Parts: sequence; structure tokens; C-alpha cells
Amino acid sequence: QLLDDFPVTPQTRPGLLGRLLDRDEGAGRPDDEAARRRPPRQRLLVSATALTAVLLLVLTVGVMDLEERAPDRNVVQLVVAADGSGEFDTIGAAVDAAEDGDVISVQPGAYTEAIVVRKDITIAGDGVREDIILMAPESGPVHAITQGPVQPYALALMGSDAEISGLTLRGTRSSLLVDGGDPILRDLQLLSVAQPHVGVGRSDHNAVVIAGGSRATLSSSLFDAAGPVGVYDSEPSIVGNIFRDGSHIWGRFGELGVIRDNHIDGALIQAINIQRSGPILIEGNVITGLEAGGIEVGLKGNSDARIRGNRIVGASTGISVREGDRAEVSGNELVDSAIGVRISRSDGQVTNNHVNGGSAGIVVVSGGSPTISDNVVDVTGRGIVAGAKTSPLISRNQVCGSDESIRVADGATPELTANQICKPPRTNDARSLAETDKPVRIGMKPTSHRLIR
Repeated sequence: QLLDDFPVTPQTRPGLLGRLLDRDEGAGRPDDEAARRRPPRQRLLVSATALTAVLLLVLTVGVMDLEERAPDRNVVQLVVAADGSGEFDTIGAAVDAAEDGDVISVQPGAYTEAIVVRKDITIAGDGVREDIILMAPESGPVHAITQGPVQPYALALMGSDAEISGLTLRGTRSSLLVDGGDPILRDLQLLSVAQPHVGVGRSDHNAVVIAGGSRATLSSSLFDAAGPVGVYDSEPSIVGNIFRDGSHIWGRFGELGVIRDNHIDGALIQAINIQRSGPILIEGNVITGLEAGGIEVGLKGNSDARIRGNRIVGASTGISVREGDRAEVSGNELVDSAIGVRISRSDGQVTNNHVNGGSAGIVVVSGGSPTISDNVVDVTGRGIVAGAKTSPLISRNQVCGSDESIRVADGATPELTANQICKPPRTNDARSLAETDKPVRIGMKPTSHRLIR
């Protein structure tokens, strides 16, 4: 039946099977004619024998491969309980006993430890997250982060692909260190540090440090007055977290990185401050209750940051792009910010954003040739500003500014096309000014743009 379903001909003999059959039948030799004269039944038996040998060989190799891949041991679950009811009463002891692939289940309790993990294991809280607390010792050890500061810690993952979940962490200056590896960090709560980070100059005070080229995933966690996530030349994905009362995200990202769907409320400095990066994606974040800026990317080396679909309320500057960045700023909503979007010495695309309230909508300063197009701007002061030495393309925007809709400084050379101005200029001849093609300068309304009554 097998041979009926799998007819063997010289044209369908691949690889080893073909060579075996050809060897038996003498294919390609001077006596091919003799082989063809062999009785059909004899030829069939030879082919069946060869095919059986091949099948046995394949099965043998497959079994050997499965044996090689089979684990040497079963996954072990280790139970930690601070009250002594588990196999271990400290997490560190369980980590020492664990091997790659093992699961450490942590029961409710308070654990004061400084734990180093160099294995690919799982550490998971078994109970209410807020009742499973890991605290760094007040005078505990420190670790010198790769391309970063010296940090104390409660938990340090060194080149580990561990999965950590369901814990509350608290440290004197930092709680969780990641140096290399691609760990998964989820459903964590990070509480306040004794000396919270309040500026870039205090880079040794971070709730979480991600360094050493790590591609860690940090998700579904709560930062409660805990200080920031500090990134040092790494490419993490920071997704779906809540940052409150001074907690925020900052650092130097590598070639990639994702900051998506986080809610940041009450940051003391920029809620998201990227000092250097490759084509990082900053998308879908909600930023409120600010004392400073919303999102800032800048310094030389930021090439193609994508800032999309974020909602920022009440910032001094909603989104700031500076110095050489070719960022894409699109689809964002900026509400009641003193400045909606600020582009400084930078080229980039600022498109399809909504800027409502505040003193200025979109401001281009200190050089650069960004494209400002298809935005809706409705502010109390100036709608779009082209500063000195800038050459922006300002096109197809709907601009409402009670002071000036579009302001162009001396020394600026913008290209203005097809913008819509929704408040008439302060002049006795609004219609003629709206239809003229003369250059626009400080104190004047934009020209050659449709006036919306």
C-alpha cells in the first residue's frame, strides 16, 4: 500500500532514497538496460527493501534527536514562606537551590534580602501582590551596572532570562536591577525609595535599572512614588504600566525599544525623557498631572524616534524633539500644555496632531527643516511659530490662535501652503491679507491660506 501511495521513479527519487534505489537498480551504469529487463516483481521487491531501510534510518535518527532534546530532569517547584511553612524561608536560598527552568513560589510575607539571579528561572508571588514584599537591606550590597551607576538592590538579574511576577519590591535607592539578558518582569509593585530620583543628575536613584544591552519586558506593573525606570544602552519594552507621584521613564536606549500604553501621572520632570536612542517607539501613553514636560527625545544620535498616539495633559511642553532627531510625531493629543510640540535644531515629521488650549501650538526654533502638516491647532496664543534660522514646510494645517495663527520670525524661511486659519487677522482688510502671497513676518498673519469664517 505504501508503494502504491508513493510511486518511485527515477524522476522522483530525492536525496538518500534516490541514491539507495539507484544503487540497487544500477541507475546511471552501463548495464541500465539489464536492470530495466529485470522482472517487475523483482524490481518492486528491491525498491521495497531500499525504502524500508530508509524509513528505519529516519525513525532511528528521530528517536536519537528526541533523546538528545529531552530534559535531564523535571521542572521543580520550590516553595518559599517567611513563616517557615515552606521548603525555604528566604528567596535567596531557593534561588541557590534552583536550576534553569525551575519555579520558585513565594508565599505572603516580608523578605529583607539582596538576591542575585544568574539562572533562567521563574520567581512568582503566590497570593496578593501587596502582601509579598521584598525589601533591600538598608546597608546592603551594591552592583556596578554595565555602562551605568553603582546601585544597591533588592533583586538583581545578571544575564538572566528569568520571569519575575506577583511581588512588591522596595529599596533604599533602587529595587530591581537588570544587567543583560531578556527577562520578563510583570505584575510587580514598586514602592517609594528613600531618596527618589528627581532629575537626570541623580541617576543612581532608580526604582528599576535596565542595562547591559538587555531586552527586558516590563509590563502591567505599578510604580507608586518609586522613582523612575532608568535605561542604560538597552532595548527594553515598557508596556502597560502605571507610574504615580514622581515615577517616570528616562535613559539611553539602544537601536530599538518600546514605551507603549503606560499611564504616567504626577512626574516631577519629563514623564518620558529619552537622551539617546535608535528608532524607539513611544505610543499610546497617557501623561497627566505634570510639573514639567511630557515627552522629550533629544541630543545627537536619536534617529527616527516614533512618537504616536499619546495623550498629554497640562505639560509645560507636551512633546519636545531636539538636536538632530528625525522623529515622527503623529496622531498625538496635547491638551492645555503651555507649548504643544517644540522642535529644536531638528528635522522631522509633525503630522495629524491635535493641540488644544495652552499658549502656543507648534513651535520650531534654532534651525532645522521639519514638516508641519495636517495638524489641528486651537490655542489661546500663537498657533504655529517658525523661529529664526528655521525652514519648515507648514502645510494643510487648521490653525486657530487668538493672538497669531502663524508667526514667522526674521531670518526664518518657511514654506507655507494650504493652511486654514480659523480666526480673522487683526487688520481692517482681512480678506485681502488672507489672499495675498507676500512673505509673512513677525506680527503679521499668514498669507495665501484660506480664511475660515
